[in-house]
Amino acid sequence: MSDVVLLTLTLALLVGPGPTWAQSKELSSRFYSFAVGADLYPPTFHGVMVQASVGWPNARPGRFGVRLDVFAERFERRFATSEFKTLDVVGIRGSLLRQSKSRGTSTFYHTVGPAVYYFPRHPRAGEALRFGASAGFGFAWALHHRGGPWLSLEGSFDAIFGRDTQHVLAPLSLRIRF
Repeated sequence: MSDVVLLTLTLALLVGPGPTWAQSKELSSRFYSFAVGADLYPPTFHGVMVQASVGWPNARPGRFGVRLDVFAERFERRFATSEFKTLDVVGIRGSLLRQSKSRGTSTFYHTVGPAVYYFPRHPRAGEALRFGASAGFGFAWALHHRGGPWLSLEGSFDAIFGRDTQHVLAPLSLRIRF
């Protein structure tokens, strides 16, 4: 798992801070967030997840922004032999982000988009790269009434495509956004 976490942090640094994206006022208003969570899909229950994100929100509520997530997850899955196998997955998810109108110091948002998932050791497929789709919903609270970091609770649903690696991930995470 330490290799998976190291890869996630490396990818987060690659898409993180830098002068490349700060060419226009809209793109320079990006945010960063970090999340930890647990996978709650019924056959799993033993999953943990870490995630780093960078996003470019639209300043107007109800309009779409963009968020790029890099994540790693370890979970147990029951296979046909009725035994549990531990699986690691690393992924990159690009999402449209739509935030509702803020109500004081709280707001809700939802995300939807494609994703790429990499399994370093899959019991059926060995080393596998798969595509999928993700959708999520979150509720966020401002930690200070004059701006600054936000704390959010986010649930997502990831469907991973592939005959030999078809899985569903449903992590519930706690996120801090800067």
